[in-house]
Amino acid sequence: MYGEHFLALRAKTNRNPVDEIFSRIPVIDHERRERNLPPIIDLSIGEPHLGINDNVIKSLNQFLHPSETDFVLPYSPFPGNQDSLELITHLYKRYYPSVDYSTKEVMITNGATQGIWNALSILINAEDQVLTFEPYFAAYENQIRALGGTLIKIPTHDHYFQPSGRRLEESLAKFPKAKAIILNYPNNPTGIDLSEQTIMDIVAVLAKYPNLCIIIDDVYRELTISMHLTVLDINPSLKNRCIVVNSASKGLIGAPGLRAGMVAANSEWIERMINIQAITTGGISALTQQALMAGINEQLNTTFKYQAWLTKTIQEYKINKNFVSQQIESLGFNIIPSHNGFFILARANFLLGKTVPNTLTVTLNNTSYTIKEIQNKIGFSTFKTDFQIASYLMHVAGVAVVPGSAFGISESTAYLRFSCAKHFSQLEQACAAIHAAIAPISEFADLEHSHA
Repeated sequence: MYGEHFLALRAKTNRNPVDEIFSRIPVIDHERRERNLPPIIDLSIGEPHLGINDNVIKSLNQFLHPSETDFVLPYSPFPGNQDSLELITHLYKRYYPSVDYSTKEVMITNGATQGIWNALSILINAEDQVLTFEPYFAAYENQIRALGGTLIKIPTHDHYFQPSGRRLEESLAKFPKAKAIILNYPNNPTGIDLSEQTIMDIVAVLAKYPNLCIIIDDVYRELTISMHLTVLDINPSLKNRCIVVNSASKGLIGAPGLRAGMVAANSEWIERMINIQAITTGGISALTQQALMAGINEQLNTTFKYQAWLTKTIQEYKINKNFVSQQIESLGFNIIPSHNGFFILARANFLLGKTVPNTLTVTLNNTSYTIKEIQNKIGFSTFKTDFQIASYLMHVAGVAVVPGSAFGISESTAYLRFSCAKHFSQLEQACAAIHAAIAPISEFADLEHSHA
């Protein structure tokens, strides 16, 4: 009775590969605890681990404890409260000084992911094509597919994932009717940002295709160590072709649980996105908007606490990324260099074709653990894909990472994404566990080779 024939096509969209990893973590963690193995260290999720700015918390407390009136939480207008929208226009003037946005050209969403969904929903029809450089945020492909469209990947793997105007032009020559392009820089998962010259090259190509819409996924903009630019900085006249998406989850407040996204576009497109939001989630939580306004005020006023928090955040991520990069590089991983955000994209192709040990004794914190029947547990005996390597690390090392294929990279190239948004001590433990799980594989391979 409840078979698949009842479902709409959009409901049959494949599960987000990142969600697949996330769903397995608590199950495997429970199994490990039952076997007296150390709990999973989760390096899969891009979730800031540092406490948020105290001033944001104080603002929320004041909002929740009014001194003279009863506390009420009315419905919010679908695009957001007027005070919130006013602040966003000021924030966007700081972000994108070459353009101006009015309150009719901005809105608040339930996180940046909904912002992307709203944008795609008003632009994409069945069979439309959307371009993006590889690698890309996993949700893009499923959202586009749910709308009946197709994501067209612009290859960058052979250039260490560096995008270029030339590659964009080649793709547009093949797909001249593409409806939109998504630009996500600093990039998730690489952390790579666009250089000024690269943006100029991309802008020159965009000028040749005036019917191509541009979605700027700018959620990691604060977590950069050098000047961050977008196509709007190079060519402000692109404004009416652009939908810009930002978030409070990363460098603005560092609070992904707030689900506070921001979107800017021309007023007609904003009105259409408001209509989409009205029939899906409705208005944004008043609590979310209060925290968002507090965070924006902190940024606009360049308060000492905000500057101290952001500096600490960037410094800690830099230290964490350097440490993890050095540790896994010593094992044979090849690192895609970047200094932005908190992710590392690393290639583990040295493991491809290697035999998975069936029994392994690892020593962590002066305690030895023997893991048996590994091949039966994970379902393979030889490493062939990134997902298999990630599965091995989760079961044997107790470290969760995301395979690169979740971001549109070929599974046979064996890329993995590591999140360094963790306390340093946890990263030390994770790297020690990865070393204990991987070093014996190389030793075993050398032993097999010597007996061949």
